[in-house]
Amino acid sequence: MRDNPRLLIVNHKPEAFLPMIRAKLAEQDIAVCSHARDLPATIAQHRPDIAFATRMPGTTPADYAPLCTAPSVRWIQACNVGIEHLGDWDPRIIVTNCAGVLSDFNAEYIFGAIMSVNAGFALYRDQQKQRQWQPHERRGLRDQTVLIIGLGAIGGRVATRAKAFGMRVIGIRAHVRPTEHVDEVLPLEALPSAMPRADFIVVIVPVTASTRGLVGARLLDLAKPGAVLVNAARGGIVDEAALANCLKSGRLKAAVIDVFAEEPLPADSPLWGIDNLHITPHISGTVTDWRERWTAFFLENLERFRTGQPLSNVVDPARRY
Repeated sequence: MRDNPRLLIVNHKPEAFLPMIRAKLAEQDIAVCSHARDLPATIAQHRPDIAFATRMPGTTPADYAPLCTAPSVRWIQACNVGIEHLGDWDPRIIVTNCAGVLSDFNAEYIFGAIMSVNAGFALYRDQQKQRQWQPHERRGLRDQTVLIIGLGAIGGRVATRAKAFGMRVIGIRAHVRPTEHVDEVLPLEALPSAMPRADFIVVIVPVTASTRGLVGARLLDLAKPGAVLVNAARGGIVDEAALANCLKSGRLKAAVIDVFAEEPLPADSPLWGIDNLHITPHISGTVTDWRERWTAFFLENLERFRTGQPLSNVVDPARRY
């Protein structure tokens, strides 16, 4: 590969990344594409070797096909953990993701959700609006059980925080192996037997053939009465209609959901009206310097690419979506 490979930035707001990249790569041949419809022409004109690409709003895997099959492209750095938006890519292309870059902050969000629901902050906020002084007892987190569905970089950090509070941790992962801060590691097939044991259920798996629609009515019906569900993974993993039913019936005490099958969540969605559903707009990793962190990771990987070293976070094509 040439010392100065051609770079394409694919982002609907490239100005957020371009200055940082140009500051480090003043001599780099860089092109920008901010609309999926422009990808074919931009690729044909620029013939990039590398793409620094994020998921643009309103796109589908078909929109990225020109990039994922481009003859000149050798490496795609996805600016996300999940890369289901890319669909299939040519096997000669290396794809890397940003797993681990924002994992501490994703874990902060998840554990903050657990603590907020457990402490009853939403209830006290409602009481404040009514100028009502009414204390309520709560069960401490110590000795409660958290079930983490997905023990990747984020799940592992959630486990660390849970153990610091004295919780029991059950983890679900595709390849079972002892995992630090996890009391019990189980395969995906054991999830139904683990659900009734969990006080808190954390969904943090990528969208794959085995996880799409994973948390549906049959699985939710197995949840311990009064359990709390937190989903900071991807929309499409949790069945939203089934979740709504479990919340309305009281089977689940509450849910904190950051991701939805359709984003933005439509204003007419019935989910908005469920009192014990706490909605956030896909912000679990939205910290003030997320752009800088993504860019720094890409630049470190770029140096590896240019010097012939193995790249970090190479995605296994067999588990891409």
